[in-house]
Amino acid sequence: MSESTNSQISKKTQRYALAMLTIAYTFNFIDRQILAILLPAIKVEFGVNDWVLGFLAGPAFALFYATLGVPIAILAVSSQLR
Repeated sequence: MSESTNSQISKKTQRYALAMLTIAYTFNFIDRQILAILLPAIKVEFGVNDWVLGFLAGPAFALFYATLGVPIAILAVSSQLR
């Protein structure tokens, strides 16, 4: 990024962007940790094997994020624009 481009972005805007990204990362981290915290309770409640929990925490979670993450984000943004 050139110096002229960097000077066009105010410090307030930079701080706002950093704060929003930090908040988004924090919620993303918490979202991923909730599943890990709940896995033992899910195992007991439903009586499932370890491979089912592994599938739930791995490929199923990734597939959900990959397929529904963008549509949910679009929905969230469009609802705020109204």
